[in-house]
Amino acid sequence: MADLHDRFAAFFPIASEVAELHVVAGGDPGGDSEQAWITVRLIVWDVDGEQRTIRDIKEQQLRGGPVWLYEDEARVTEMLHAQQEVLGEVLADPRTPIDGLMPCDLLWLDVMKLKTARGREQFAKALRAKSRLGR
Repeated sequence: MADLHDRFAAFFPIASEVAELHVVAGGDPGGDSEQAWITVRLIVWDVDGEQRTIRDIKEQQLRGGPVWLYEDEARVTEMLHAQQEVLGEVLADPRTPIDGLMPCDLLWLDVMKLKTARGREQFAKALRAKSRLGR
């Protein structure tokens, strides 16, 4: 359960013309079974007409918080739908400074710690807050 890969895999990659965010196998550095971990890869593309070439690849292991936060399957699914929606908007926004971002700037897992967020709309509102997701 500490590795969130299987739970997240159905919602990724999240992509735009210039960037893709993938969840990759691996996680749980150091065997910490009390914390949930996920490995995320950000691929940034140079686009020249129809041609795309990889500019940069960044990969990070992100701690998702205590494992118990992910026990409510319906809540996790709602959070992932919100992540997919909001990240899609952020990656497609030409004002997003993709070059300077790391995966941890885009996938904000602390949203699971919000006690009041239960549904997709509540998670999306929290993710759109100005201080989150690369802003």
